[in-house]
Amino acid sequence: VQVGTSIENNETAGISHLLEHLIFRDERIPTKIYISYLNDEGATYVNGYTSQNITEYIATIDSKKSYWLVKTFFDMIFDKKINKNDLEEVRDSMKVEIGDMKWYHTSVYHLNNFIDWVAGIFPSALEMYYHAFSLEHEHTLPTEFYSIKNSKVFTLAQLMKHYDEYYYPSNMSLKIVGNFDEQKMK
Repeated sequence: VQVGTSIENNETAGISHLLEHLIFRDERIPTKIYISYLNDEGATYVNGYTSQNITEYIATIDSKKSYWLVKTFFDMIFDKKINKNDLEEVRDSMKVEIGDMKWYHTSVYHLNNFIDWVAGIFPSALEMYYHAFSLEHEHTLPTEFYSIKNSKVFTLAQLMKHYDEYYYPSNMSLKIVGNFDEQKMK
């Protein structure tokens, strides 16, 4: 999916990553979690990740089940049946991956803001150059502080809005490698 952290700002930091985890859930499959379901069906590797420009879902399975896998990924990505409980369970599991808010996060955040404020009072030569020629600054990514903070408060409605905005076929690519009939796969 052509969406990642590069589209995020301080208010939306972490939304693409949280949605990536939520995509792996569905109350209609036996285990409620696609990773477990795919592993139970013979997938030897299942993962998802969100980078700056893409969110990717990956699985490997015996080529005899490749058609089933593509259909299952289609269901996983396009036919969502999730609820607030799924979101809360994903939030809990994300604490393991991205961590939880610690006592020092807020202090470091305020210290960085102070340093940025001081830097604004005494701009560098490069900063004066940008200002003199009205050059655009490169988009800076939000800090980890915002991802951790926001992941606790995003609503299911916000995540589904993000989903609707970016999860559509022409904003995605599908890559299939293996021994399969190309026409049947299409």
